[in-house]
Amino acid sequence: MDSWIDEDDELLDFKELRSQLFTTYQQQTSLRKSIVQLLSIFYGPTSLANATTALNYVGITTKTGKTITPSSLKTQITGLINDKLLIYGAGHLPQCHPLIVEQVTRDVVQSGPFEPMLQAVRNIFHPHRQYSGRVNRIRHICRSKDELYREARLALYEQDYDALPQLFLDYSNYNYYATPVALEDFLLDVVNNPFDVTWLQRLPAEHYSMVLKTLLVGATASLKPADQLLDLLENHPADSSEFNVLLVEQYLLRNRLTEAEVILDKTVD
Repeated sequence: MDSWIDEDDELLDFKELRSQLFTTYQQQTSLRKSIVQLLSIFYGPTSLANATTALNYVGITTKTGKTITPSSLKTQITGLINDKLLIYGAGHLPQCHPLIVEQVTRDVVQSGPFEPMLQAVRNIFHPHRQYSGRVNRIRHICRSKDELYREARLALYEQDYDALPQLFLDYSNYNYYATPVALEDFLLDVVNNPFDVTWLQRLPAEHYSMVLKTLLVGATASLKPADQLLDLLENHPADSSEFNVLLVEQYLLRNRLTEAEVILDKTVD
């Protein structure tokens, strides 16, 4: 059983629990919502000192306009832990609940102070780098999966897609005892938490195709309907025999034999 699953939550399905948590997040005060947003960008367990520094960098204050201190932040975090929006991770340090971490980050990207929060997190982990627009190409070798995901998410949500392949290559090449992590697996983890068609369609063609293909293969293997994926597949540029095969499989699963035959005839021709 995953450590972040409370005994009271065991009877809830993940989809229902995620929905409940996100509703609770939306009902929070501005300060508490900002704390959850910032910790979603930190991604992994985060010290009070780092979270306080980042909140002050962004300019977030208490309800009375006072500067955030570790002591005042600890009180807020305790409340968010009780609301299950945060959990205690490694070192008994707080982090955003894994079930809503992507939803919260997507929310701050769309309607919150994402850029200042992004810069605040980068200033803490890369204090000697100067950023202007895209990520500085100085190599950053990640030493843990949490660190890798944090750096990859920063690049992904900033739409700096060119930075992603090197992060995963370096992690595999320079961490001799770590299990390699594929870029494809990372993208699937992000896209499926929860699955969001609109967000998926924002990915560049290369990553979009990679994720769509993997999701379709998984859906076919488990005999799931995957109607949303079929809609995406039908609108995918018909320039790949690989995607034509996937489309035929989906049509066959639905007994749409005529449409499958049309695709096969085109592929053979």
